[in-house]
Amino acid sequence: MLRVVLDTNVLISALIRKGKPRKLLRRAYGKRFILSREIMEEFLEVCGRDYFHEFVSDDEAASFSRMLVNLSQFVAIKSKFKVISEDPSSSISPIATLTAWTS
Repeated sequence: MLRVVLDTNVLISALIRKGKPRKLLRRAYGKRFILSREIMEEFLEVCGRDYFHEFVSDDEAASFSRMLVNLSQFVAIKSKFKVISEDPSSSISPIATLTAWTS
């Protein structure tokens, strides 16, 4: 069985504009999404930002949120990653490494 985890960026994009994220959501409608409480909380936090009302109304965001809750299987996050933006002991910056690698 295919299991799909959608991150907050995909969910927000599907809500506010037409495009691939919305198409993905429509194609998967009726199937179970995998969400975590943390993803849902972040989604709701973004929907509550002042500038967000330029894109959708509170009613549209609430309706979309209800749809997500109804179609989702909520899972607990078992591990967390610690992102290191820069190694203080290294003289090579991550950006320089990425640029060199992609050139």
